[in-house]
Amino acid sequence: MKKFLSLATLVATFGFLTFAFAAPTTVRGFIMDSKCASGPNQKKMMGNKECAQSCVKQGATAVLVERNGTVLKIANQDKVADAVGENVSLTGEVADGSITVDTVKAAPARHRGAKKAAK
Repeated sequence: MKKFLSLATLVATFGFLTFAFAAPTTVRGFIMDSKCASGPNQKKMMGNKECAQSCVKQGATAVLVERNGTVLKIANQDKVADAVGENVSLTGEVADGSITVDTVKAAPARHRGAKKAAK
């Protein structure tokens, strides 16, 4: 019984440590206001910095919208306050449709012809 209990404790400890020290995830997209991010004009509003900043100042929450349209809530709004409306790369812990941001970096602009020109 003691061996089983010791083994169970060891497995539980390593499982907890693996969970506690999970590698951060990097996601890219536009930081938008929650109102425009969920609306039918989501793609048109990506990069509309003035609108996003205005809506966030009026109380909307900032969210990250990935290029595929996936919306991630941002748990710590203060980390992205200076990047609202920008194309960014966020690194942090992603869980349950939300990201807790560790770092914010400006993402390079993508041009539609960039891949063709490189070939």
